[in-house]
Amino acid sequence: MTGPPSPADDALSGEARRALPLLVVGRFASNIGVRFPFSFVAPLARGLGIPVDTLGLLLGARELTGLAAPALGRWSDRRGRRVPLGVGLVAMGVAMAVSGVAPGLPLFTIGLLAFGVGKAAHDVASNGWIGDHVPWRRRGRITGVVELSWAAALLVGMPLLGWLIEATSWRWPFFVTGALCTALGTALLVVLRRDHVPHHAAVVRRRRRPGPATVALMVTTGCMALGMQLVTVVFGAWLEDGFGFSVAAVGTASILLGLGELVGSGSSARFTDVLGKRRSVTIGTAVMIPCLVLLGPTEGNALAAVGLFAVVSAGFEFGFVSSLPMFTELEPEDRAGTIGLAFATFTALRAVGTVAGAFAYVHLGMTPVALAAALAVAAGLVVLRRWVAEPGEPAAVPG
Repeated sequence: MTGPPSPADDALSGEARRALPLLVVGRFASNIGVRFPFSFVAPLARGLGIPVDTLGLLLGARELTGLAAPALGRWSDRRGRRVPLGVGLVAMGVAMAVSGVAPGLPLFTIGLLAFGVGKAAHDVASNGWIGDHVPWRRRGRITGVVELSWAAALLVGMPLLGWLIEATSWRWPFFVTGALCTALGTALLVVLRRDHVPHHAAVVRRRRRPGPATVALMVTTGCMALGMQLVTVVFGAWLEDGFGFSVAAVGTASILLGLGELVGSGSSARFTDVLGKRRSVTIGTAVMIPCLVLLGPTEGNALAAVGLFAVVSAGFEFGFVSSLPMFTELEPEDRAGTIGLAFATFTALRAVGTVAGAFAYVHLGMTPVALAAALAVAAGLVVLRRWVAEPGEPAAVPG
């Protein structure tokens, strides 16, 4: 394993400073597209005339498109970041429009799947770009800043889209987010026209097996993603069923959830480089577990339910965002390919969580779903503590 660089000067280049704002806004647009179907699964299912668990199955299929991430990451390592960053966003915009105009399930599903492929291409390229251009000692901060877009998509986007659905129909969020993705993808293609990154082409042509620490970190983040998705996919429906929330109220409740994620991503930007990346992932998982255990018994107390879920979201964001710089340094000659493999792992588990969470909620209720989520995150924490080391430190040994 190659140790992390220790540059004397950690300042970002002018090119990096110009590109970062567009990366942040581009991720914001694409994350809105990812998040709003989960927040409004009930009205979307009603608009399509299908049960909630059927829509959960379709959204799980969209998650499975992340399995293409390893190939897309290797393509980015071989050919550069500009095309997957820009074209990925444009593809997402077109796909959203397709789902918005779809008269039935077949075309709607095609749009969902195309969106997922574009998202995978864009995300692996953006993390590879950060690994190429941001020194290790600042990478936690910059990654945290970019990942604030995930919280912003919920905090800003979901209330607006909730109001938009009530004022118009379930189709309009697809049109609005699609236009935003298309515009930003086009802007990236223009601004990044002179972006050249090291491709390590000779290494990328060979299929490389990730090291044991990388595999263990993939397992950890996969367990975190599984636990988070089990409860996320049904949280909006739970608020409607268990607490009588309207669609607009679900969108408004997302403000508190977005604040939790904002705290998590912001804390990662502020503290991950100081505390250490591995320790930060540990803290995030440790925060999630007890809050998930307590989530089910809060039924009947809407404020407690939303508050606990906000803390779970904060813990997940802090831990997950803190893991991303490690992925870009554990395998420095194959940054996007490694990120792509990691994305495929936790995307597959998110797909499992999407389908299983919707099914279990419909048939068993929220408490079993939340307990299963806590067990998944706890398993990830055990793997992290036993088999993952900070890049540059001796490998962790089971004991």
